[in-house]
Amino acid sequence: MEVVSVAEELGKDDEVDWLECISAIETDQGLIYFCDAEYSKTTKAEAAHFRASFPCGTSLYSITAYNPFNTVTNRVTNELANLELLKDVRELLPGCNIYNNFSFFPSRPYHFERGFTIQVPQDYEVKNHAMIIYSLAIKYDQAAFFKGVVLDNGLTIPYVVLVQGEYTEIKENLVSIEPAPIHPAFLHQANHAIFHNLNDILCMLNQVGLLKFVIIL
Repeated sequence: MEVVSVAEELGKDDEVDWLECISAIETDQGLIYFCDAEYSKTTKAEAAHFRASFPCGTSLYSITAYNPFNTVTNRVTNELANLELLKDVRELLPGCNIYNNFSFFPSRPYHFERGFTIQVPQDYEVKNHAMIIYSLAIKYDQAAFFKGVVLDNGLTIPYVVLVQGEYTEIKENLVSIEPAPIHPAFLHQANHAIFHNLNDILCMLNQVGLLKFVIIL
């Protein structure tokens, strides 16, 4: 598996500023963007869209299998790991709504991750859902996952749960912000589905075991 560290990608020893991270949930009504209030430099959005998608008392968890151990990993490996994660979530938390999500860092356009947001109803029969997500984060070598509870005003009590070491919750001050003018995946060619040359296509097909079925005329 090809793995490139963040420092190698940038050519210098530099660490991620996690407050800079912008996340989005893909709902039926459109994208809902979030970021930390201290970092937010864009116009804050109204919470009505969020309230319509996530009723009061709902628990929300966001998790990914991308980039284990905080390393930038090739897209095919990340997507295959996410498919396994999705299968686990459906098996362990049956009946919960699962939304696609993504996160990115504006100053690091290559650092783009796809994942899932799980909506757990207030009266859900499985009560240890936080520990289930925690165990999945450990299984997929993640440093953290997001946990939140929706309040009656449409806002959330959000936490970042650190996985490495003991279970640790760090409270965040997230705000809903206006959508980005373009989809963040298009900030870097490695993150979207447009293939820029034949070699890219052949490498990806080879990684998923489909190259032998391709006939080049």
